[in-house]
Amino acid sequence: QDSKEFLDEFRDDLFNSEVYVFTPKGEVKALRANATALDFAYSIHSEVGNHCVGAKVNGSIVPLTYQLKTGDRVEILTLSSASPSKDWLNFVHTPTARNKIRNYFSKSNRNEDIEAGKNLLTQQLKELKIDFDFKKNQNVLDAVTTQLSFVNSDDLFANIGSKKISAYHTAKRIERTIVAANKDEKISNQEFLYNSHLSLSSGKTVSSANRPNKTYSQNGIAVKGLDDALVYLAQCCNPIFGDEIVGFITRGKGVSVHRANCPNVSDLKQKNPGRQIDVSWAQHSIDSFKAKIYIEAVDRMNLLYDISQFLSRQGLNIVSCELYTNKDNTCDITVVIEVSDIERLEQILRELLTVDGVFSARRLTSN
Repeated sequence: QDSKEFLDEFRDDLFNSEVYVFTPKGEVKALRANATALDFAYSIHSEVGNHCVGAKVNGSIVPLTYQLKTGDRVEILTLSSASPSKDWLNFVHTPTARNKIRNYFSKSNRNEDIEAGKNLLTQQLKELKIDFDFKKNQNVLDAVTTQLSFVNSDDLFANIGSKKISAYHTAKRIERTIVAANKDEKISNQEFLYNSHLSLSSGKTVSSANRPNKTYSQNGIAVKGLDDALVYLAQCCNPIFGDEIVGFITRGKGVSVHRANCPNVSDLKQKNPGRQIDVSWAQHSIDSFKAKIYIEAVDRMNLLYDISQFLSRQGLNIVSCELYTNKDNTCDITVVIEVSDIERLEQILRELLTVDGVFSARRLTSN
């Protein structure tokens, strides 16, 4: 559930004594002291525990709350129509049983969580006065889903519905994604720089088939075939030295460089693949790159201070910081920092986990 529970369970595993009981076939099972008959059921198999209705110990029927003693012979009674109760979490003593019960309710409640999460997000979007249709704006929803590291939008809704992530935080991210998409390159048919020919801002017209093979370098980016176009790093994904990158030619702006996994790249490729151009990192000539990281932590006094102190000790400049507090005593922190390359960023993300209360730190794939 959280880092505190993990430490409690780990401490119990280290220092608590065990009990040794027998299955009906005479096999020995080792369980934590104070383990109940229900803990025993889940130690056999998830389905045995989920369909458990009672137990026999040494031939006598006992309640599921019965605490086992060394030497007990235990038989579990099951019924195919039976299912777990949330009350079971109050008297099981082993992490295995507790996690299996939680997993059962997590799966069985998934559809309810998806619907609840969708409703919560819709409500938050309305409160923020964001006109958003989930079907019409599926590309934005997919981009936010990717940014938050979920497999699909149903996973996103389910996590909102189960209060694992904040509906408000997600709505704000949708808002920022819409703003960034409109602000970035304004991808539309009238902005396509060329179809069969490439029209450069200088007035030159070069057939795409006859584009020169020479590679030109600007701002640490090597661009093949263009010698007079500006090169800039796209703000929608903020590439860092070491990232896999792709380039696209824009009108008036020159060549925009994106991370290969930027949510906007697939859209750019589909709408006009002719604008794509070969780019690569020429040399490490830029001192620092902006990177946005997302931190999840247990809310506590001085948390933000400790995180900022950690980043300062690493010699990093903090460009901006946003913090959202959730009802479950956790908080979501978005920080933009300046780093030298991707290896340095990955090191920072790993070491952030050493800050008290921080249980997740990852790079956001886009703004």
